[in-house]
Amino acid sequence: MKKTILLLLATILLCGMLACDPGIPAEKTEATPAPSEPVQPAAPAQTDEPVFLEELARPLSFSEDADTCWNAPDYAFILSVLSDGTASVFTRTALLWLTEDGDSFRVETRMYRTPFDEEPAYRFPAGELRFFTDGNRVKVEVLSDPLGVLSHAQADGRLLTKNGTSWKYAQNRSEVPQEPNTKWYTRFEMTEQNNARLHLTVGNDASFTGTLSLPDGTKKDVALLGCWSSFALVEERDGAAELLFYGERTNWRDPKDWYPPRMNLVRFDLDALYDPLGLCSTENFDLVRAEEFDNVYAEHGALEALRYMPGVNLDTVKNTLTRDGWTDRTAQIETLDPLLDGWFAWLTKDGKTLWIYYEPDFTPYGDEDYPSAYVLYDADGTVLDWSGSRPIDHAIADAFTLQPGAYFGDLISNGTVGMDVAEDDYAYFTDDGRIAVETLWHEGGDGDLDFQIIRLLP
Repeated sequence: MKKTILLLLATILLCGMLACDPGIPAEKTEATPAPSEPVQPAAPAQTDEPVFLEELARPLSFSEDADTCWNAPDYAFILSVLSDGTASVFTRTALLWLTEDGDSFRVETRMYRTPFDEEPAYRFPAGELRFFTDGNRVKVEVLSDPLGVLSHAQADGRLLTKNGTSWKYAQNRSEVPQEPNTKWYTRFEMTEQNNARLHLTVGNDASFTGTLSLPDGTKKDVALLGCWSSFALVEERDGAAELLFYGERTNWRDPKDWYPPRMNLVRFDLDALYDPLGLCSTENFDLVRAEEFDNVYAEHGALEALRYMPGVNLDTVKNTLTRDGWTDRTAQIETLDPLLDGWFAWLTKDGKTLWIYYEPDFTPYGDEDYPSAYVLYDADGTVLDWSGSRPIDHAIADAFTLQPGAYFGDLISNGTVGMDVAEDDYAYFTDDGRIAVETLWHEGGDGDLDFQIIRLLP
């Protein structure tokens, strides 16, 4: 069964459980006891909640507590102290970096222009924390929180339990849709009479830039930066950035609300944490992809409409392309490799080759497939267009060899989104007309690791 089903079920279960300064470069009713029956006092509830021993408490430090990891029982707050003298806090929506300052830690959030950048564009102060440890637990104390990030993570008073050694997160991973050459917008209802408008365009490098128009007529050139599920809207001037908005992606929704998975490709919603302009005074930040596939096709044709294809019904896409002269070769995929069958669509026209990765969308109205990534190759394997999963350097794939403890996915932790294929396989388009597929057995699977590169051109 496809992994998407498992991910969807996990999300539903989780949803049911979980009801600044400028920066620089069924309720159950118990039966009433009979009068003659004495009511017994309730036994103390057994709990697995961590206990902090105040008499053993000391401040946490980089030197004494290097290479340790501490987490909350629900894993919604994880502190990792690395052996290299750095430390970070990972919440459900944010990755925060710590700098030791006496017996406390200064907190910063690092914002990246694209998911592929190795260095942040700006670092913004996000508060100050103090950690106390009794050797087995860590207690968190919030000293300042200018962006509201720490209160959003419910950091103050949390108890963390030691859980193995530290690990380092990919700093620049971002949940922003990777759809080059698309347009996005939102309108902020600031008051009943006035609103602001934000228009953004995604560049070839997956960066978001555009214009924020305010009710007083002011227009600001802005960029949307991100890191994991955190985002900052900034106005850049003279090598510095004025922080106009900071928010974190709305990951946990009311379980009564149905939110199809493919909606993540055409919009993303943010909880406003720092909003000095009052943009979200009446509602949250909801960024939506502007053009629709059908509208773009009607005006520009099928090739241009490819950019707005993610999230559209797969049959609609294929019918549109074949009417425009493309040949659907999807039925022949099994001849290339059975592993790709049922996960990709394959079309060709005038020497060009289009591969579409699609996923199932399980809705209350029935199941349907929708594209979430594609790559368009020229006859020689040159990448002409892509969306959803950026093709990787083929040299990385060619140089990879299977060995214990080495995983291909670790080599390309540069923001490229891997495509889930079958139950234990992850695929990556290459920049020369091939696809690399890695097999990673999980949940006690005893199969062998595998890695293969399959040619996609006819």
